Amino acid sequence: MKRLWGHFKFRVGVWALLGVFLVVISLDILHLVQSGVFSGAGEATGEEPGALGEFLVNILVESHGLLFDVLLFGVVIMAFELRDNDKEQIKRHKEEIDDFRGWNEKEATYRIVGNIKRLNRLGVSDIDLSRTYLVGADLGKLNLDGSDLIKANLSGASLKGASLVGSKLSGANLNGAAVDSADFSRAEFGNTNAFRAIGELMTGAGDGDNMKSFSGEVGQSTAPPSIVGLTGWESATFDQQIEPFIRNASKEP
Repeated sequence: MKRLWGHFKFRVGVWALLGVFLVVISLDILHLVQSGVFSGAGEATGEEPGALGEFLVNILVESHGLLFDVLLFGVVIMAFELRDNDKEQIKRHKEEIDDFRGWNEKEATYRIVGNIKRLNRLGVSDIDLSRTYLVGADLGKLNLDGSDLIKANLSGASLKGASLVGSKLSGANLNGAAVDSADFSRAEFGNTNAFRAIGELMTGAGDGDNMKSFSGEVGQSTAPPSIVGLTGWESATFDQQIEPFIRNASKEP
C-alpha cells in the first residue's frame, strides 16, 4: 500500500513541478519582453522588438500551448492511474478476506473488518464474507448491501445501523448479535417458510394439506440463520414475511 501510494505521489509531483516551472518561466519572459529589455530600442522609440525579443515572444506563445498540453494529458493520465489503482486495491482487499476465510481467530476478525471498511471507502459493498469468522465484530454503520454472508459466524457482532439490503444470510450465526436500526430489506434468510411449515405439520388438522405444504417447502429449503438472542431487531428493517420468523426465533430459549 505504501509503495503504491509513494509511486503515485512521485508521478503527481513530477507533473506538478513541471507545470509550475513552465508557468514561472512564461511569466518571467512576458515581464522581460513587456519591459523592453529585449527590444531593439525599447517601447519609447516605437521600434519593433529585436530578433531576440521576437524569439522569446515565440517561446512564450509555445510555452502556453505546451503548458496546456501538459495539464490536459496530466489530468487524463492521473484519472487512469487513479482508476487502475482503485481496481488493484479492491482486488487486493478481497483477496486478503479470502485468505482469512476459515481462520477462526480474533485476529482474522480484525483483519477482515479492516478490509471491509477499506472496500466501503472505495465504494464496494457486495463482499464475499461467506464462512468468515466475525464473532464480536464491530460492523456498525457499514454498507454490506448485496454481500454474501452465508454460514458466516456473526455471533455477538454489532450490526447497529448497518445496511444489509439484499444480503445473503442463509445459515449465518447471528446469535446474540445487535442489529439496532440495521436494514435487512430484501435480505435472503433462507426458506423460513419450511420452519413455519413444521409447526403447521405438528398442529394441523390432519387433512393432508399441511403435509403437502411441509413437503414442498422442505424440498427447496435452505437453512435460515441462527438468531437466538438477537437484540435490537424491533428497530431494524425486515421484509414483512420475515418478521414472524425474526420475532419468534430471536427469543431466548
